[in-house]
Amino acid sequence: MYRDGSDFLSLISKLDKWYTGLPEQLELTPINAYAHREMNMLGAVVFLHMAYHGAIANLTRVSLNGFEFPLAGAFGAVPEQFRYECQTRCRYHSDQISSIIRLGLEHGARAFDDSLCHVAAFEATKVQIVHSSISQRGAGDREATEDCIRVNIELMKMKEGLPQGILVEEPQRLVAD
Repeated sequence: MYRDGSDFLSLISKLDKWYTGLPEQLELTPINAYAHREMNMLGAVVFLHMAYHGAIANLTRVSLNGFEFPLAGAFGAVPEQFRYECQTRCRYHSDQISSIIRLGLEHGARAFDDSLCHVAAFEATKVQIVHSSISQRGAGDREATEDCIRVNIELMKMKEGLPQGILVEEPQRLVAD
């Protein structure tokens, strides 16, 4: 798992390479967000960035104590430095999700068309809570964590306005067709 060329590191490397190769037009900056909104593609671009950061956070969160996954057992024998790097990477990508949410909230619900955005907010919050409880990042980390969590919750509350079951009904309708 921690050796160069492992499937785990190879997958993360491929995702990183893909993400850094995105065209400039797909970067999620405040200026680009306005352009994406005007072209009715902000939701798609937000989804793209959330999916990348969510994938890396999900892959690396098995390194955090407090999450029980089948792969977590494989982390029992990894060097502490590797575990620390995975934990740091997981937290970074979870915080990036919060940054994307913060930017998207300036543009309203249309920025979060895909339900993955709400799931990513929820998962990022769990990582931020667990990571802050096991890390030695200092006093400023608590405020940063609380800010991220507040932003994530703001997006999760937006989901509450959706009709009950909409996240289940739509996939079921597609499968039935």
